[in-house]
Amino acid sequence: MRVFALSLLTVLAPYAHAALITPTSYTLSPAPDAGYPDTGGSELTDGVLAAGLVNNPATDGVPYVAWLNSGLVTITFSFDQTYVFDAVELGVLRSDAFNFAGVPTNVSVAGQNFAFSSTAIADGGRSFLTMNPVGLTANSVTVQITPRSGLWLMIDEIRFNGTVSTSEAVPEPSSLGLLGAGLLLLLARGKKVL
Repeated sequence: MRVFALSLLTVLAPYAHAALITPTSYTLSPAPDAGYPDTGGSELTDGVLAAGLVNNPATDGVPYVAWLNSGLVTITFSFDQTYVFDAVELGVLRSDAFNFAGVPTNVSVAGQNFAFSSTAIADGGRSFLTMNPVGLTANSVTVQITPRSGLWLMIDEIRFNGTVSTSEAVPEPSSLGLLGAGLLLLLARGKKVL
């Protein structure tokens, strides 16, 4: 019975709960505004969140990457293996003062579209917009963001939640052997009792 229990645990171990998944890299198109650059190509996934509004990017230590009048922004993320994605979160700023920064009108995650109203985030604050893609299993994900016309698109973080794909989490042959041995042992013991 112990062999069976150990075998079952070994086989089920890859099926964990959803967790934060960090991309290995990403590419941006078009390039962000020079005042809000993506220095080092990691600011969107470094875990640093903005406190809110910004007055001067040079002095405020701004974690935002931003675009103005850029049209569609495309960001492609690469991962170390294939994952099943449950949620994608986009950290954005909204500031109606002086028509400064706005909530995007639409976010597409691997071709699945999510629309947002201009008031999806409270004025003067930053928050996460959450997209829950259906059936998204991949080792790279393209996120396309449609900014609100005439306003800055300011992003401080993009987070991914999910689990390792079961096709990636194949148990090694020794685990399958243990499972088979455990099942045979149970069958053999069951016949002796009868």
